[in-house]
Amino acid sequence: PLSPSPSCPPDAECLPELLVVNIMLFTYSPSAGGLFSNEDEDDDPFDGEGGSLVAYYRIPPKLGLEGKDGGPPTQAARLLRRWMLAAEEDEAMRNRAKMIARLDNLDEVSLNPFVKHNVRKFEGKPFLLRPAFQVFRDVDALSGVSYLEMDVDTHRYSYIVKKTMTAMSSQFPTFRFSYALTIEGREADELPEQVMGAATCCKFDWTMLKPFPPRQPGASGDPASSDEEEEAEEVAAAAGQRRVQTPGPAAAAAAAGG
Repeated sequence: PLSPSPSCPPDAECLPELLVVNIMLFTYSPSAGGLFSNEDEDDDPFDGEGGSLVAYYRIPPKLGLEGKDGGPPTQAARLLRRWMLAAEEDEAMRNRAKMIARLDNLDEVSLNPFVKHNVRKFEGKPFLLRPAFQVFRDVDALSGVSYLEMDVDTHRYSYIVKKTMTAMSSQFPTFRFSYALTIEGREADELPEQVMGAATCCKFDWTMLKPFPPRQPGASGDPASSDEEEEAEEVAAAAGQRRVQTPGPAAAAAAAGG
């Protein structure tokens, strides 16, 4: 459960201080086992090594309650506040999260015609993040900063999407790509939709990803290594971090004022 920050009374509906967007990228060659893996299976063909692109956004405490210069908030801001307060528990509300992705320098990079056609077909168009998506809210144990984390798991993407991403991967260091996030409006008082945060990543090379926690040289599988790994995991847990079993994070950090 979320511990209220000193500035947030226990009975108040307070927003977290930060929004953390964690895009979990796969770095293995996908197999055509199916569109999505069965999460109940121990042997998951859609899981493996990867890394993370992480962006941080500061959330205005009066988001959705007060607009700029003390004026009324926009309808999109009210919706975003409702989403942030309900997304962890309310699946229907959580599933309204959408992303818009764009390759900013598409005409400058070298891609085969098939991949370029697919990129042009879908770029710049909003898509719902579900089902490869989860949300949780917590407080960092060391800093006391409250945050809402959005995990976008590309390991769960369809085979076709993952194959297209794999075909593009050798060109990633030449890419300049951007993404934006929004919440789907369904009623008149929730429209028009507005971007709640965005980030741009330049020349991302996923071959440069480093393991976290750092691996000890030449220590794979021995007892000393296990003890060191457990100690590293305990340190990460104390810092309010979830265990990351795959290399990462390498990333983009963005700050937004709301």
